[in-house]
Amino acid sequence: MVAAEPTEFSVKAQFGDVTYLVDATREREDQVVVEIRAADAEGVVVVDGILRFGLDHKAAITTLIEQVTDGVTPTKSKKQTRAQPANAGQPWTPELKAELRLAWLSADPSLTAGALTKELADRLERTRSSIRSELPRVGCDRDKPGYDIPTAPA
Repeated sequence: MVAAEPTEFSVKAQFGDVTYLVDATREREDQVVVEIRAADAEGVVVVDGILRFGLDHKAAITTLIEQVTDGVTPTKSKKQTRAQPANAGQPWTPELKAELRLAWLSADPSLTAGALTKELADRLERTRSSIRSELPRVGCDRDKPGYDIPTAPA
């Protein structure tokens, strides 16, 4: 396997009196290094850090950074954020799509769509909205457990 050539991308942005510089370098085909620096108008460094991660972890890293910074950032309200399921934001693999379709189509038709959606969200460690969004993509009628999406007569 031939390694991909390293690629680089940089963004410089000004927010208020702080200038941010973010550099991303792909070290390998599947790994990236992100370096973040920022300084205020007087040159005082306010952000400095490096992240190295596999590209298959990008969604998780983005979500976790948002969650932890939200967790330590004072807010005006004491609104609690709900912990996200383990697979929230992760791409749907063909195997997971097949599992979702089979579970929906083989479900007891007496179950409500809401009850089955919650059950599948818990089992697959996804959000309920993720389950409802994916159902039509795998050919299932998201309002009727046990049913395919109806097709119009030709």
